[in-house]
Amino acid sequence: MLLASLAVNATDNLNPITIKEWKVPYAGHPRDPFAAANDEIWFVGQQGNYPGKFTPSTGTFYKRDLPDNAGPHNLIIGSDGIVWFAANLQGYIGRFDPANR
Repeated sequence: MLLASLAVNATDNLNPITIKEWKVPYAGHPRDPFAAANDEIWFVGQQGNYPGKFTPSTGTFYKRDLPDNAGPHNLIIGSDGIVWFAANLQGYIGRFDPANR
């Protein structure tokens, strides 16, 4: 039996990747991104009390302020586009329809 191995150095450039980052223009610890579509990334501002949306192709951000210090922790987007989030500080599940801004 003949075994061959290919040694790989840590400095080898096997599968280079490009990482692009965008600074969220709102305070409040943005977290828990959810890719609802190829060009639609939703997230929450946990201490900023908002759900937000980022559109990578244009670099634009949108946020919806929550009035009651909800402390959103995460979110999901339904197939109908409705944003659902957990409001940890106030103890409720929130629903937001982006079509009715």
